Amino acid sequence: MQNPEVTGEASRSISRMGSNQPPILLTLRLENTGTEDLDITIREIKSALGNFVPQPERLTLTPGQSAELEPMISRLGVIANEIPLQLSFRSAGQIESQTIILKNILPPSDPEPIEP
Repeated sequence: MQNPEVTGEASRSISRMGSNQPPILLTLRLENTGTEDLDITIREIKSALGNFVPQPERLTLTPGQSAELEPMISRLGVIANEIPLQLSFRSAGQIESQTIILKNILPPSDPEPIEP
């Protein structure tokens, strides 16, 4: 089975809810780098940023085609410069798992001043 190429991206949001750290927006893009159509069902997405329900859950990609899942928001905030994200999926009747290392590429933000 040809594994899809998986890329992820994280960006900070302005709102601060549920954590002292800013929440982040995760996007996940899948690309079929094979020569045949790829029918993939994403079973789970887990990380220290939370567990996410993929939308859409199922994709069919032709060779060379890519698609993004709906953005996922973590209100837990960035807790490290590198965070493993585990992606479990089913394709061609087989269940597989890949781990993607999310890297913080944004400069650290200055803490907001605390009003007395």
